[in-house]
Amino acid sequence: MELGPARAQGSMTTSLTAARDSAGRLARRIGTRAAEAYFCIDAAVSAQLRDGPEDHSYRIAQRLVPLLTSPFYARRRANFRLLFPDQTSKQLRQLRQEHVRYLARLQTHNARLAIETPDLLLKKIVTHGLENLEKARAQGRGVMIICGHTGTWWHVLGALAARRLQPTAMTNPALGRITRYMHMLATRYDVSVVNVGKDAYDLARSRFQSGGIVYLTIDVSVRPEQSRWTPLGPVQLSMDPGPAIMAFRRRVPVVWARSFHDDNGSSHVDFTYAMETGCDPALSKVEDIMHRWLSLLWSDVQSHPAQWWAMNFIPLRPRFAPDKSAS
Repeated sequence: MELGPARAQGSMTTSLTAARDSAGRLARRIGTRAAEAYFCIDAAVSAQLRDGPEDHSYRIAQRLVPLLTSPFYARRRANFRLLFPDQTSKQLRQLRQEHVRYLARLQTHNARLAIETPDLLLKKIVTHGLENLEKARAQGRGVMIICGHTGTWWHVLGALAARRLQPTAMTNPALGRITRYMHMLATRYDVSVVNVGKDAYDLARSRFQSGGIVYLTIDVSVRPEQSRWTPLGPVQLSMDPGPAIMAFRRRVPVVWARSFHDDNGSSHVDFTYAMETGCDPALSKVEDIMHRWLSLLWSDVQSHPAQWWAMNFIPLRPRFAPDKSAS
């Protein structure tokens, strides 16, 4: 039996959509594996960057990082083009060069966490917006602190731990070597760590009930089947709705943390205003919350376009214009 033109076109559209979604899931899995590979490289060279003055460690990292991150060059280049379509080839090349210098600084910061102390971090990290954090904590409902993989995002936890706030970090499942390093740092700085998918949400609920702080990043998803393509500036990012669902159900104040490096390489952490998820009419749906969070991430990326670590691994795709024929 032959299909009519309309049915045939509809069948073809459905097949193309299914193929694109399948390709998107595969790309997300590849991106996750690439991030894990990067962390293995990170762990392998970190020991070389811990000793001596930090400036010396940074110079070593500048020599190592271009070589070690070369497997991720194609993804990084493609994502820069998607994120900044109005930039010239020369401007994009300069951004990529600046990004590699950023990665060297990030590598140095992360490596030296193994030898630093909370008191040293308190002096080292330039912290802003503590009044916003205290205002959120004063509500007594716990606080969710979220951020993207920008700047030295590990310093967000460091800024909390240095103030003896005992945060709980919800992290993506990782390879053994990475997990051991993270748990070593957690013990050093009195941070609780729980992996997504291992009773993490039950633990988070308990921490909220006791007025505690739960920290997580929202721009790298390890659950491609549950993730949704969500607008991020001129592109779409595959985003796990789990954190937004948790914030919506628990009605906890959410503080966005900005992390970035200044021109001198100093690490800054800025705790911005608290969002009342589920209470604010503009954040009355999970989708609203996801869109708001990515709008904040996009603002951070625009402010420091070379300082988004995740662009090395995650798949991005252009924002497709709405189908006008459907209206």
